[in-house]
Amino acid sequence: GASQDILLLLSHEGLSDAAVVLLASAHAQGITTIALTGDPSLIRAGLTASVDHAFAVPSTDQCIVQETQEMVYHVLWELVHVFLDHRTASS
Repeated sequence: GASQDILLLLSHEGLSDAAVVLLASAHAQGITTIALTGDPSLIRAGLTASVDHAFAVPSTDQCIVQETQEMVYHVLWELVHVFLDHRTASS
């Protein structure tokens, strides 16, 4: 990845050791990191230095977590497209 890239990590639960390493590596390269996870109590305290934006669904029910993550993903998608379309139109 490059410094203008974004890494979006999705997890129904907390983050595995491999996910933590991936986020830290991407963050060290200047990649914007976003973590969408399940139960907030499963997020590791040391992870905050490697994640630019974290959103934890306060539930252990995987169906609730998935539906909430899908909604957040779609909102992010729309915001990115509105921003990029606006930036392109004003160029």
